[in-house]
Amino acid sequence: MELLLECLILPPNLEYLQINGYSGERFPTWMLPNLVTIEIYSCKSCVLLPQFSQLPRLKSLILRNLEALEYIEEDGWGGNGESCSATHFTALKKLVIEQMPKLKGWFWRPRVKDDVHPVPQQAAMTSDVHQDFTSHRLLSFPRLWKLVIENCPQFVVSMPLTLLPRLEDLHVLNIQEKAVESLLASHKEATSSSFSSSSSSPTLSTLKHLIIKNVNIVSFSINFCNLQTLIISSCEKLASLIVVSPNSSIRNLSLFNLENLRALPEEIGHLSQLRHLDIRYFPELASLPQSLRGLSSLQSLRIERCPHLKTRYRKPDGEDWPLIQHIPDIELI
Repeated sequence: MELLLECLILPPNLEYLQINGYSGERFPTWMLPNLVTIEIYSCKSCVLLPQFSQLPRLKSLILRNLEALEYIEEDGWGGNGESCSATHFTALKKLVIEQMPKLKGWFWRPRVKDDVHPVPQQAAMTSDVHQDFTSHRLLSFPRLWKLVIENCPQFVVSMPLTLLPRLEDLHVLNIQEKAVESLLASHKEATSSSFSSSSSSPTLSTLKHLIIKNVNIVSFSINFCNLQTLIISSCEKLASLIVVSPNSSIRNLSLFNLENLRALPEEIGHLSQLRHLDIRYFPELASLPQSLRGLSSLQSLRIERCPHLKTRYRKPDGEDWPLIQHIPDIELI
C-alpha cells in the first residue's frame, strides 16, 4: 500500500487533500507546496506523518483517529544538533487533533550515530517565539484562531495562549490537566492544582469561545475580558469556580456534570452581559447565587437533573422562585 501510494502522481497545484482509512505506517514524500487544507482520518497503523511544517500555505490541519501515532512530525535535526528550521505554520488558522491515545508530543528526533544530543523523551508543542527545552525547536502559529485537542490523554503540550496572538476558539477534551494549565496560563501562572488566566496578558483578550470537558482540573478562574461562550463539562475534580474579572463579556455559560462543585460563586453577578445560563447534572447543588437577581441581561435559565434546585425554584410556590422570576425563559427539568 505504501509503495502504491508513493507512485501516485498528484498535481503540484493541489490545495485540498483528504486521506481516510490508509493502512500504511508512513505517508509518501509528496511535494505539494500549495496545499491549503489537509484532513487525515482513521489511519490506524500510521506512525509517521508528512512534514506539515514545510507547507507555507497550509491553513487548516485536521488529524483524527490515528491510534498508533506518538509524535506528529520528525524534528529536522542534524548530527551537530542544529535545527533545520525555526519558523513554521505562518498561515495555519485551524488545528484539530482528536482521538490519538498514544500521542505524546509534536516532535520526535531519531538518534543519529555520534549524536551527542539525546532524543527527547517528550517533545512538546511550542509556538510563536517560544523555545521548548526538550526539542529546541521553534514553532510559529501567528494566525491560528481555532485549536481543538480531544481524547489525547498522553499529549504533552507547552503552548500558552500568550503565544497564540489570534486564538479565538479553544476546545480541550480528555487531555492532561497540565496541558490545559499550560494553554490557559502564561509562563509563570500555571500551577499543579489549579489555573487562572492573567488579565494583563494581551492574548487572552482574543479568546471568545472556550470548551473544557473531562479534564481533572480542581479550580477554574473566569478572567477573560472578551470571552463570549464558556462550557465546562464532566470535570469530576472541579471544586471551585472563581469569577475574577468584573468586566467579563461572557454571554453564554454552561456547566454540566460537575459532581464535586457544590456551590456557584456569588460573583456570577459580575457577569453583567450574561444572557444564557445552563446548569445540568448537579446532584449536590442546593441553591443558586443571590446575585442572579441583579443580572438584568439574563434571558434564559435552564436547570436539568438538579433535584434540589428543581424544587427550590419551582414556579410559583418554590422557596426561591422570586430570585429568578425576572428571567423571561426558564426551564426546569
